[in-house]
Amino acid sequence: MNIDSYLNDLAGETYDNTLGNYDATLNNEQSFDALEVENYFYTAKRKPRGVARQMAERVVRQPGVLNKVKEAMRQDGYRAGFEPSGAAVGQALAAQFDIQITRLTATIAGVDLPVPIFGALDIASKYIGVLTQPSGTAISALTIGAIGTETQVRISYTKGANTDIVVLTISQYDYPSFLNALLSSRFVVSNARYSVSDTTATGIQQLTKPFRSIERSMFGAFLKNDIPLSSAKSPFQFQNGIVDILGTFNITGQTTWVLDFQPLANQVVTISAFVSQSTKVAI
Repeated sequence: MNIDSYLNDLAGETYDNTLGNYDATLNNEQSFDALEVENYFYTAKRKPRGVARQMAERVVRQPGVLNKVKEAMRQDGYRAGFEPSGAAVGQALAAQFDIQITRLTATIAGVDLPVPIFGALDIASKYIGVLTQPSGTAISALTIGAIGTETQVRISYTKGANTDIVVLTISQYDYPSFLNALLSSRFVVSNARYSVSDTTATGIQQLTKPFRSIERSMFGAFLKNDIPLSSAKSPFQFQNGIVDILGTFNITGQTTWVLDFQPLANQVVTISAFVSQSTKVAI
């Protein structure tokens, strides 16, 4: 079977180009596959959202076709300059990263802490240009790859006599080197999964917290966009504590994602993303 011809034929059929729900007959594994296939058709193949969704539902019902589509996803990743990570969760995707953000303590009671992700240009100034701190709270320390925590960025927040620590790591690489590489690279995220480790009634409240993308250039331009977690959940999704964000995001050295982290000790937020394109910037 020529998968490109098959998909062209599939795309040529008549669809209702809406974002309506599915018929709820997919099992959990098919639902997970369908979500990623849908986003691949929508972002990489430029199919209308409704068409991509209905194509995905048909594809996941045919194991042979699904395997060929997954291979096409991997090949697109290779062309973007990536190799599969053997240690990564979701390693079937060729270009993927998983960032873990852990709030180790919650001694600053009742305060959501603004945590920066990426921001390769702003980390030198402790993100002062992109973070709005809660009243009385400030970053008191920021360590990048210190001895003993070489793979981490650790941020200490202080309010009065209380201090909380947030740790950022990445599964496929060490996070300090990832940020350094971002100074001379840019990439496109075409799908992001936001999940929490604590799926109790308290823990999943993290999914209601603000999540923002900020672009701040060295010449003063500033652009902030909200990433709507509360409205991003697809009808494919049945998992508790997980939201898949269907969208395309450009990540450069001047891009910072900011999440407000709830006051819950040992909560871990994981952001997993599929990268559809990467560009090396000459330096």
